[in-house]
Amino acid sequence: MRTHLLVALLSLSFTVIAGSPPDCRNTPSPGPIENEILVKFGPVNARAQAMLALNATEIERLDVAGAKVEHWRVPNGQGDLALAALQKRTDVVYAEHNASGIEDVMPNDPLATKYQWWVRSPTTTCGPEGTPGVAWCSPCPQPVDADVDLEDAWTITTGILDDLHPIADAEFGEVDATHPDRLAARWINPGEIAGNGIDDDHNGFIDDVYGWDFWLNRATGTTTHYEAHSTAVAGMIGGGGNNGYGGVGAAWNVSVMSLGVSGSVNTWINALNYAVGKNARVINYSLGTPTFTQTLHDAICAAPIIVTASSGNQGFDLDNQANNWYPAKFDCANIITVGASNCTANSNGQLNFNFGATTVDLVAPGADIVTDNGPLNPGPCVPSGRAVTGCAWSCQGCAIVPPACGSDDPNVLSTSGGCGPLVELSGTSFSAPLVAGILSLGYSIDSGMTITQAKNALLTTCDVSAPYQGKYVCNGKANAYRFLQSVQTLGGSPPGRCCRK
Repeated sequence: MRTHLLVALLSLSFTVIAGSPPDCRNTPSPGPIENEILVKFGPVNARAQAMLALNATEIERLDVAGAKVEHWRVPNGQGDLALAALQKRTDVVYAEHNASGIEDVMPNDPLATKYQWWVRSPTTTCGPEGTPGVAWCSPCPQPVDADVDLEDAWTITTGILDDLHPIADAEFGEVDATHPDRLAARWINPGEIAGNGIDDDHNGFIDDVYGWDFWLNRATGTTTHYEAHSTAVAGMIGGGGNNGYGGVGAAWNVSVMSLGVSGSVNTWINALNYAVGKNARVINYSLGTPTFTQTLHDAICAAPIIVTASSGNQGFDLDNQANNWYPAKFDCANIITVGASNCTANSNGQLNFNFGATTVDLVAPGADIVTDNGPLNPGPCVPSGRAVTGCAWSCQGCAIVPPACGSDDPNVLSTSGGCGPLVELSGTSFSAPLVAGILSLGYSIDSGMTITQAKNALLTTCDVSAPYQGKYVCNGKANAYRFLQSVQTLGGSPPGRCCRK
């Protein structure tokens, strides 16, 4: 049996069940879901009477920090009244609306012809497109230290494959498991037998060989309905290194568990519990919501796992109490919140990435990122008409409209209408999984690192420089090589000079 270092890919899926009519309804705006309530009762309660009085139905019960939180639906238009009634009850510990969130991705630049500038070390060298051995980014600055020293890090390790001890990542859509780089990085559940219709590992999920979709309630990796965002995020974590195809992420050898979630935070919790149940060490959330929910907070804070969270793309200073993005802003000791930088070694300004001197730990490259493209085949129409794949298939009035496909050459970069294996994107959705992949390299050296040790090693080795001063906890960006050097010294991580939580 192979061993795989697992990065569980938690994906917010906007697909619909095969054979059902395309769902072209509008996606709810991020924020509270008016007719859905999360309620935690005390040990002595009259929950049945409360449900009857509010005409509520129970959707599910969530496992949160060793307790149960109930997920209810109430009639449309009655959510605020029902919530107020529950909050007045003495047998209720807390009650709140369920919330909706979105992915932390920014639109493609259709003119992009940039390659993976964030890999090269010790400094990024820019030159005309096509120059051998030279990264491309535009506008091309004087050589600056914008990368994360991955080339140097790979002289220490390119990762290991360990199915039994995963690292997890949270974002939108099932991964395109047919992409050559993704095939090399696909987690395989060591306790499950494919296709026998039996829950072999007794975790409540049948045939979850590659993961689970918590919106559509089915095993992932078994259909052709994938989402470009998840494939792109998986590409930042790693896989398929040195295989002569496309690009590479942080780790050449890493296993990606594909978990689908919807925009509702209750599914984020279910997927988190799944990853923890598979002994995941890190989970990356490339998604967020402006709505604080105690339920999500408690679930994440209690999880024995590092959470890398994208800081968001609104241009907010998250230190300001008026600006909120969760889970990035949670005060959990196990969260590493990641902002984004670009190839000129800058971090926000016109880039509109969220920052915060006490709330965002560090930055990693996230602008003009070249990563794995989505599949060449279309999925069904999806809410609000957003594309299903990286090939820019689109929904127009519930009709699937194909793109003008470009080259399928493994070394050709796709623009917004192309179908090559690589695509250029921007957003903290891509900086956060890059950090998750760097952490996976660290665990390949020292599998016994504690959460505190791993976080301290990352934050105490960040590259401190002027563009990041006063904007991030560490005043700098991730440095994979220095991080691995620090991990090599463990048994005891150096004191954390920049750990806020």
